[in-house]
Amino acid sequence: MTTPLVSIIIPIYNAEKYLSKCLDSVLNQTYTNIEVICVNDGSNDGSRGILEEYASQSSNLKVISIDNAGVSNARNVALKQISGSLVMFVDADDWIDNNCVEVLVHFLCEHECDIVMFPYLRERVKSSLKCDLFDDQIIFRGSECRRLARLMIGPIGNEITSPSKLNSFATVWGKLYRSELLEGLGFIDLNIIGSAEDSLFNMFVFKRASIVGYCPDLYYHYRRCDESSLTGSHIAELKEKRKAMYGMIADHFKSADEKQALTNRVAIDVLSLLINANMSQTPRAEIRSVLADDYYQAALRQLNTSKLQLHWRVFYRAASNKIFWIVKILLEIIDFIRRQ
Repeated sequence: MTTPLVSIIIPIYNAEKYLSKCLDSVLNQTYTNIEVICVNDGSNDGSRGILEEYASQSSNLKVISIDNAGVSNARNVALKQISGSLVMFVDADDWIDNNCVEVLVHFLCEHECDIVMFPYLRERVKSSLKCDLFDDQIIFRGSECRRLARLMIGPIGNEITSPSKLNSFATVWGKLYRSELLEGLGFIDLNIIGSAEDSLFNMFVFKRASIVGYCPDLYYHYRRCDESSLTGSHIAELKEKRKAMYGMIADHFKSADEKQALTNRVAIDVLSLLINANMSQTPRAEIRSVLADDYYQAALRQLNTSKLQLHWRVFYRAASNKIFWIVKILLEIIDFIRRQ
């Protein structure tokens, strides 16, 4: 097997609680031809000290410290520093198994892939949940890769089964990329789009790919109990920021299927907008603002909910009909479940 250099990018912001476990998992790989690029995004906890200690002991770990500007900027800074022909992203509160890189490189070389995807474990304090993207190993070629790019925009037809699956394919972690595929691309500032920078980035990356493989033989460990995660904090003006992202997608993905996928994404995203609104200081006002927005209401009216589970059908129909009390009750249930 060939041994190409793999660049592993880790953006860090106030991750001292979990950082050592992440770094140990990356630096103790059975595949040794790696460089680890850590971007300390203005952390004000003990993260920088941990990084400097590890860097003093590991010649293949590079630490870049910058003023805080968000995860998109941190990843973009790292992308300008890579030397490897292959690239991985790992978040600072997550970890990978010690044979992860070896398995992925072997799979990529064997199948001549541009990208290798693999499943993940959603790690909570007391449990782990397997999140398999597909049932078995699969290789996508040509137009099938275009379909994957479209799937990252949004589902169409029978693909609409659960809103929770909308971004499950589109994380930048859980993938190994050929570096040349990423040239000229970058992550959009979250101050502009609010969230889902992974999804937007991967739409463009997968559009360039000729062969994409899915390797089911290992799992990325995605920690869901980090209090500092964006999924657990309110994002100001998210409703309008998401519209900016939708505009970027519409400018570059113009086929009929892509347009329908985007409309469905806008409708499905109402869930995350309402969850975000419910975490605000004025939840009732923000929830009503989302429900009253004509842009989102137009997408909701076009969403075919027949393939959704009953509770999701109730949720989206209540949102479409602006029934505040049903939406609010369901949001409280969702919040309770998310905190378990």
